[in-house]
Amino acid sequence: MSASTPELRSELGRLLDARVERLERRPHDYRTSFGLETLELVLADGRELRLVFKDLSRRSLDANARRAKPGSLHDPLREIEAYAHVLAGHELGTAAYYGSVVDRRRDRYWLFIEEVPGVVLWQVGEHATWRAVARWLAVLHQSVRPRGRSLLRYDGELYRASLERAREFVGAAVLNGVAGAHKRALAALEELPAGFVHGDFYPSNVIVHERDGGLRICPIDWEAAGVGSGLLDLAALVAGWGDGGVAELAFAYREALEQPPAEKEFLHALDCCRLHLAVRWLGSSPDWSPPREHSQDWLGTAMRLAERLGG
Repeated sequence: MSASTPELRSELGRLLDARVERLERRPHDYRTSFGLETLELVLADGRELRLVFKDLSRRSLDANARRAKPGSLHDPLREIEAYAHVLAGHELGTAAYYGSVVDRRRDRYWLFIEEVPGVVLWQVGEHATWRAVARWLAVLHQSVRPRGRSLLRYDGELYRASLERAREFVGAAVLNGVAGAHKRALAALEELPAGFVHGDFYPSNVIVHERDGGLRICPIDWEAAGVGSGLLDLAALVAGWGDGGVAELAFAYREALEQPPAEKEFLHALDCCRLHLAVRWLGSSPDWSPPREHSQDWLGTAMRLAERLGG
């Protein structure tokens, strides 16, 4: 990362309103596309903190991610706004926000948040934990309202752009059996109620931590936070599960809603979102290789869902 230790000391002292007596930094254990470090601080007022330092500038993206993520969708303020203005005060277990540094002239977008202990969800085998995450997601969608100018808009324009990218990279002929169903799915998605969404609610982006007999659920990487159907997040959560597992998590989510929709319409809408996510992954650069936890048969998934939705 480009930040020098003296610069970090100075900015952290300002944000935390205390001189930094000791600062230790090391690469974070969690894999991410952006520069990420663990910071251990001792402050002059006696506080000891363990923070995550994330560099959200486009230049900090690794080359692999830069190829896969369209520059038009990147906004370095989005995750900062999610922590500072959207999630703050809801006490959902998300990482505490300690501050940020924004200097557009120097392309400097630094985020400082709590380092949350635990493991990523995709490493957990207990179905009860996954169901708890699905219920937590329903609470998020019902209790948090979108705020901020940088949130991504999950609308028809964005959905259709994913299909065009998939056609470019996979080939229009390959997607012949998918395009018609995808078009109808997008029409259905545009009719769904919109609210605040994580945008990348895959199991690799959810930390779970057992504490005091309870479970802390902490999604991370809010870079794609936006306004859209909450079922997009649920579709990401169930990616890679068979039909039985999808139904189990879907019903856990639905039962946590204050006003659950009719079952048939709910499952149809979820399939529409799952089809869109599969197409979105197919629209990633052909030069890009997904991390192991995202490496799935997205084309096969898209074709199965397109057949279920009517080809």
